[in-house]
Amino acid sequence: MCAVQVKKNGTVVSEMMYRLNIAEKDAKQKQNEAILRTVKDKTQELEWQQEALILKTMDEISKHERVMRIKAMCLLIYFLAV
Repeated sequence: MCAVQVKKNGTVVSEMMYRLNIAEKDAKQKQNEAILRTVKDKTQELEWQQEALILKTMDEISKHERVMRIKAMCLLIYFLAV
């Protein structure tokens, strides 16, 4: 004996169609979750790359400023010695 489901609007759906609809909804939900997870991971990776780039740029600026200070001190010492 085949079981049937009755929708709210009164239409009759066989158990096989009901299970098929549930399986399709479940598959679509899993697909959406996978896409969401992929987007989240990619966004996080881009944030990490941007943060690394900012830190690298700040480090380069700091090194450049340090070199400029040392050059200025050397010039000052040179001119004071002359």
